[in-house]
Amino acid sequence: MENSKEFQQIIELVDIVNRHKVKHIEVIGNPKSSHVPPSRYWEFYEQMVDGNFEKDQDAIAYFKLENNERSYKKLRKGVISRLLDTLFFIDLSSDSLDLYEKNTYAIKKKYVVLQILRSRRARILPIELSKEILRKALIFHLTDVALYCAAALQAYCSRDPQLQNEYEKYKNIKWLQYEILGVELKAAEYYNEFIFPYVSKKSSKTQRVDLAIKYVNELEKVEEKLRSETYYRYLCIMKIFVPMSQYDWKETIRVATEVIAFYDKHDYFPKTIVSYLLQNKIVAEIMLSKYSDAKKDLDEAIKYIPVYSRSWFKVKELEVMLYFHSKDYKSCWDLIKTAIRHNRFQSITQVNKETWYIFNAYINFVQMIDKVELSPREKGELKKFRLAKFLNEVPTFSKDKKGMNISILIVQVLILLVEEKYDDLDLRIDALMKYKSRRLSEVGQRTQTFLKMIQCLQRGSYLKEKVMKKAKPYLEQLKTMPQSIAEQSHELEVISFDVLWGYVGEVL
Repeated sequence: MENSKEFQQIIELVDIVNRHKVKHIEVIGNPKSSHVPPSRYWEFYEQMVDGNFEKDQDAIAYFKLENNERSYKKLRKGVISRLLDTLFFIDLSSDSLDLYEKNTYAIKKKYVVLQILRSRRARILPIELSKEILRKALIFHLTDVALYCAAALQAYCSRDPQLQNEYEKYKNIKWLQYEILGVELKAAEYYNEFIFPYVSKKSSKTQRVDLAIKYVNELEKVEEKLRSETYYRYLCIMKIFVPMSQYDWKETIRVATEVIAFYDKHDYFPKTIVSYLLQNKIVAEIMLSKYSDAKKDLDEAIKYIPVYSRSWFKVKELEVMLYFHSKDYKSCWDLIKTAIRHNRFQSITQVNKETWYIFNAYINFVQMIDKVELSPREKGELKKFRLAKFLNEVPTFSKDKKGMNISILIVQVLILLVEEKYDDLDLRIDALMKYKSRRLSEVGQRTQTFLKMIQCLQRGSYLKEKVMKKAKPYLEQLKTMPQSIAEQSHELEVISFDVLWGYVGEVL
């Protein structure tokens, strides 16, 4: 009896994955499930996951390898090697993965297997595997994978005259995927050109509006048949950027709602872009004081993000802003406390940590003026706040000349005012005004107006009646200016300047 196709496939696989090679497969194994003592590789991995290793020195100290650099480098290299091997064994049944993630991960894993099989000159398995991968790659818009499989199948069919129809079929698929890939590369290039100038900055994006409009117009000319998920992703990011940068909040909500509805119709599209669009929509809703809508969208956006991941902290930044602007300071404090104390907080970037430290400084100011009801224990915790320590926690933003640095300068003035440290306050305001004359011409009018109001504190000798009289014209100007937590970056106006000035009046 002739062997089945599946048995022939097993023969091929056993020939490629022989016993000797199986013995050398090394992964990060979980000792809890394998009932073996934890290895140093596993310990290294667990410490990283728990956020206990921020830098090489932490790992060196943990493993007591201060005097053995060579052993540490060998350990580190071994961890990397095993983690790479472990990628092939990730549990796809996890609830944290959406439909798109589960399927694309499975497809790409088989895609790598296909490439290995073809490189080892396997003849039977690659044919059926290519067909299976191609079918799913076309569904999930994995263009490069579909192109490779179609080309492989075309090559296979070219060797058999009886497969002429299939040859033409795969040939057509190949060239269509080739065109789509060209569109994706163009969209990616546009996005890179658009995003490059401020990858690591939190400052003005308004100068990029014209470029975004140009690229959006170019991409919208693309034929329908060449529009893939990758194409839509880059297009949507740039499309939502335009109204966001023009502070057209109603248009931002309209565009976000329209694009989200489009993505919701396609179960095979990734949900991460939906979360991104929701975050932009939330900013607009906060600006329009649609706080209940913003909270609803926050709850939706967080569904697509693993808890306490870096993206989780970014979405929660928006939730903090919502609480600040809706004056729900108790919820604000609870969230800030939870985020900063969590061990995963240490795994986020320094820039993102500093945003949370700034939030903490503002909630401390709010507590100092009795605007939040806290327990005696919680008040005691906030009283541990020290301005000098805070400034050491935000070195990156302190160097930013037009973005989050303004938030830092403002909260320093507010805290010094509450503490009645007028000599320090004079020095800080003097420095702020010198800074303003040198740097703040690039900052929005709303921020500049508020800084003029701060200067009135000094000009009015910190006497309430005199200060308020001198600041009144500026306050009237401020009220005519549209509020924007996206003036330079959406974190800039942590608490509305109008509200802050009301608090200043209460403190005087």
